[in-house]
Amino acid sequence: MKISARTLAILSNCLNFVEPNRIVIGGQLDRKEYVKVNEVLEALGGKWDRKSKSHMFGGRGVEALKEDIDQVIATGQVTSGSDLG
Repeated sequence: MKISARTLAILSNCLNFVEPNRIVIGGQLDRKEYVKVNEVLEALGGKWDRKSKSHMFGGRGVEALKEDIDQVIATGQVTSGSDLG
């Protein structure tokens, strides 16, 4: 899945909010932007957790999460479930 420049900018900002096992989206996004960012974070293995207001990545450390996001930003794409069929 190709990722828009706006979504990549939001993901780049997320690098400031990476914690062990989770990523917090900094700031409030409109629905359309959130859906796009959510698709990328879910493709990376994250799941939205309403209670913590973050995407949870079970057992993933900060460096691993940052590397995954850096890879997405560098390539401008991510492989999602729908890409695999």
